[in-house]
This record gives sequence, structure tokens and C-alpha cells, in this order.
Amino acid sequence: MEGFIVVVDKVEKKTFNNKVSYKLVSKLGDEYTIGKVLNNRVREILPNVAYKLTMDTYNGSDYIKDFVKCIDITPDKLKELSKPVKNQKDISIEAQAAVKCVSYMISAGQFVPEDIKELALNWIRNALMEANK
Repeated sequence: MEGFIVVVDKVEKKTFNNKVSYKLVSKLGDEYTIGKVLNNRVREILPNVAYKLTMDTYNGSDYIKDFVKCIDITPDKLKELSKPVKNQKDISIEAQAAVKCVSYMISAGQFVPEDIKELALNWIRNALMEANK
């Protein structure tokens, strides 16, 4: 398989049936299993560093077959690969918390700007319509 570049967030150690394996987590939140032949090289993988990963498949599961540190990566590319992507679940949780705060403020008689109040009410309307589909 052709390689691709990721910026490492962390490497996690996993133990299953007394066997140790490792998982690489990228800054974008993607997770990759590190091949067992690389277990002795795991300490070479540093956080906040870009690596080119070469992947392979074993029994239907993808794993990192090899990795090489990227020394010629541009600062813009490094920044692009380090910016986490928000998933829909995170966005939904944040919206729910914001609407709850606005609702409490309204019920407590505190001042809430009209545009914020309207956003919260629209979110509630949309959530209720979606739930009743």
C-alpha cells in the first residue's frame, strides 16, 4: 500500500491475552494499529512529529507496516495535519450545552440577546422536528 503522512498525537499501549500491542493516534483523531514487528521501534514515535506510514493488511485488518519520520514537511502542511476535525457528536453536545444555558438564563429572567435567544429556539425546534420524523 502507498504511504501517507500523519502527525502523531500519542501512542497507546494495549494488552490483550497477555500480548502487548500498540496503537498510534493521529492529531486528527485517526487510530492505526502498529504491526507487531515494529513493537521494538515504538519508542521512536514521538508526539507532534509527522511520519509517513506504510500500511498493510493481515486477516482483514489494516496495520502500520513501517514508518519514516518526515523531515521535509512544510509548516503549513504540519498545521493542516495537526488540526483536529470536530465530529458531529462533539458539535451536538456543545450545542445542547449552549441551548441549556440559554434556557436557564431565560427562565431565570436574565438578559439574553435576541439573536442568541432565536438561535436557541431554532435549535430546539429543529431538534424536536428531527425527533418526530
